Amino acid sequence: MKKRWLLALAAMPLATMWATSTSAANQPPVTAVPMGYPAEDLKQFMVKAAAAEAIADPLKRCLAYPDVPSSHWDRAAVRAYCYYRHQPLVSLDDMRQLVREGHAGELDRRLMAALDAQTKDADAPSRLDVIYRQAFLHDAADLRPMLEAWKRASPKSAFAYAASGYEYVERALDLRGEEYVANTSPSRMRRMKEFLVNGESDLYKAIELDPHVTPTYVALIQGANIGENHDYAERFVEQGLAAAPANYAIYESAMQTREPIWGGSTEGMQALAEQARSHAKENPMLVIFQSDKDFYPIRHCDCSASEKIAKAKALFNTMSSSADLWHAGDVAADNSDPFSAMIWLSETLRFNPWAPRALAQRSMQLTALGDPDWALRDAAAAIKAAPADAGGYKARAVAYEALTNYKGAAEALQAAEQRDSDDSWPLIELANVYFFHTHEWDKAWKTTDKAIKKFPDVPYGWVLRAKLQEATGRPGLQATLHEFSKRFGSDPQQQGNLSWMQGVVAKQTQKAHGDAR
Repeated sequence: MKKRWLLALAAMPLATMWATSTSAANQPPVTAVPMGYPAEDLKQFMVKAAAAEAIADPLKRCLAYPDVPSSHWDRAAVRAYCYYRHQPLVSLDDMRQLVREGHAGELDRRLMAALDAQTKDADAPSRLDVIYRQAFLHDAADLRPMLEAWKRASPKSAFAYAASGYEYVERALDLRGEEYVANTSPSRMRRMKEFLVNGESDLYKAIELDPHVTPTYVALIQGANIGENHDYAERFVEQGLAAAPANYAIYESAMQTREPIWGGSTEGMQALAEQARSHAKENPMLVIFQSDKDFYPIRHCDCSASEKIAKAKALFNTMSSSADLWHAGDVAADNSDPFSAMIWLSETLRFNPWAPRALAQRSMQLTALGDPDWALRDAAAAIKAAPADAGGYKARAVAYEALTNYKGAAEALQAAEQRDSDDSWPLIELANVYFFHTHEWDKAWKTTDKAIKKFPDVPYGWVLRAKLQEATGRPGLQATLHEFSKRFGSDPQQQGNLSWMQGVVAKQTQKAHGDAR
C-alpha cells in the first residue's frame, strides 16, 4: 500500500503542506522557499529510506540507506563513515565496572585492542577516538572519581591519563560556552583555565607513556583552541598527524582550529583538506573534509535562507559530514522547505540516529508532508533519547493534531510547555487545540490569558483572545484591539489580523447601536 505522504505530495502545494503542521491562528506567514529537490526525487528517496530504516542493525541500516538524490557520493567514503558511526565500542558503563572491580588492566587491554584496530582494520576507523568522545563527556555523572581511581590502579597507562585529560578539556569546553570572551563571566574563564592546566598535565603524561594514543592530541588541540593559543594548537596538530597521518578525529579537531572564527583562514582549511585527501587511500572518509571546508562559508555567510539552501544542495553532491547535513536540514526546516529538510535530516539520522533534535525536526517535516504515523515514531524516539527536552513533545503534538487525536496533542503540548517554559508556541498551540478542536472554551480562555501575560509581545496570543471573544461573546474585544494595535499596528505581517479585528469590533459596535435603537 502506498504511503499516505506519497499521495499527499502530488496533491498539496508546498505552502499548504507546511500550514497543516499547526493551527492556523498560531502560524506565522509562510514564506515559500524554492524546493531544493523535485517531488519525484523525494518520493523515491523516502521509499528507500523507509525500507532502510526497517533494518534493525544500525550498521546495515546505514549501508543500505539511499544517498542524497542525484549526488555522487564516494562509496568507500560512505562505507567508512557508516563503520565510523556504527562500530562496537567499549562503553562508559564497561569502564566503570572494570575499574570498580579492580580490573583496570583489562580496560587498558581493551583500549589497546581498539587502538590497534583503528590502525590496521579498515572497518574500525578512529575506534579509540569514538570511545573517548562518547565516554568522557563533561556531563557524565561522577566521572572524576573513576578516572582518578583508574590512574591509581594503572599508573603507567597512557589510556588512563589521556582519559583524565580529555575529561578536563571537556569540562573546560562546557565552561567556555559559545559566547564571546567579553560576554563570559571572569569566574567561568578562571575555572576553564584551571581545567585546561590540569588537562594539559595529564595529556602530556599520556604522550610520555605512549605517543600513539590519538585522543590525547584531539584533547590538546581542542584545549589550545579554546585557550586561544593558535600556535599551540597547530603544534599539536602537527604532532598528532605525525603520529597518525590518516586519523579522522585529529583532522576534525584540526579543521576547527583552522576556521577563521578561531584565528585560522580559509586557505589554511583548504590546505588541511588537501592534506587529508592525500591519505584517503588509507582512510576513505577523509574526503569529507573538502566538503567541510566548503561548508564553512555557508554557515557564516550573510545571505538569505534560500541562498544557503541552494549552496548546500550544490555542496551535497559529494560526501558530507552529518554535522553539515544537520545544519542545512535545520535551515531548510526553519524556512519552509520540507523537501530539502526531509532529505538532509534523514541523512543526518543515517549517520547519527541518536540525535534527538534532528529526530524532532524530521518528525515535523513528516507531518507536514502527510505521514503523521512515521512522524510519531520519530517523536517517540526523540523523547526516549532526550526526555527532558521539549522538541520531541512538540513534534508529537503536531503529529497527533494531524491524526485528530486532540487529547494526545494537548498532553504533549503540556509536557512541552513544562520542559521549555520560555517558548510561547506550546502554550498558544494548546489554547488553539482547546478552542478550534475540543471546544473547551474555559480552558482555551485560561490558557490564552496565561500566554498573553507571559508573552505579551507575541501577536498570536492576542489574535486568539480576539477570536475567543468573537466566538463566545466574552467582553473586552475593544480593549484587545487597542492593545493589539498599540503593540503590532506597525508590523506589516500583522496588518491582516489588525484589519480583521477592526472589522469585528466595527460590526459589534454597529450591532450595539442598532440594539440600543
